[in-house]
Amino acid sequence: MSRTAQLVLAGSLCILAAAGIVTLVVADPSYDPETNLTYTAGGLLVFGAPAAAGLSSRGAYRWVGWLAALSAVAAFGALMGALWSIDDEFDAGSETLIKLFGAFGLFAFGLAYATVALDRSRDDDSRIVSALLAASLLGALAVATLLTIALVGETGGTTYFRIIAVVAVLGVLTGALVPLLRGPRRSA
Repeated sequence: MSRTAQLVLAGSLCILAAAGIVTLVVADPSYDPETNLTYTAGGLLVFGAPAAAGLSSRGAYRWVGWLAALSAVAAFGALMGALWSIDDEFDAGSETLIKLFGAFGLFAFGLAYATVALDRSRDDDSRIVSALLAASLLGALAVATLLTIALVGETGGTTYFRIIAVVAVLGVLTGALVPLLRGPRRSA
C-alpha cells in the first residue's frame, strides 16, 4: 500500500471514529434509523481493522489475510442485515443474522491476528519461538471456534467459558513470549 493510500485510510478512519463517537454520545439507543446509522458506522470501523490487517499481508500466508478480510466483510454484511431488518419484532431470521455476525466477527479477528503474527515470523526463528507462534495461532483460532460453538449452539456453562478463558490466556501468553524470546534481529 502506498504512503498516500495509508494516509488517506488513516484520515478516513479518524473522521469515521469521530463521527461514530459523536453519534454514540448523542443517539437514542432504540431501533431507529439514527441508531442504525451509528451502529453501521461503528461496524464499518470495527470490521475495517481485521480487513485492513488481512489485506495488508505480504507474506507466504497472504491467503490467511484474505480469509480475515472476507470474514470481516461477511460479519459486516450480517450486522447490516440484522440492524436493518429488525423492526419491533425479533424473529428467527434476525437471530440467524446476529449469530452469523458473531461467528464471522470472531473469525475475522482470529484470522487477522494470525495474519499479523505470520507476517512477523522469521526464517531464523528458533524451534521454541516457532512452537510458541504456532501455539498462539492455534489458541486464537480455538477461542474463535469455541465461542462460535457457544454462540450458534447456544451451549456452554461456567466450565465451558472458563476453558475458553484459559485457552485465551495461554494464547496471549504464547504470543507475548515470541518477541521476548526471539530477541533483536541480527544484522548481516
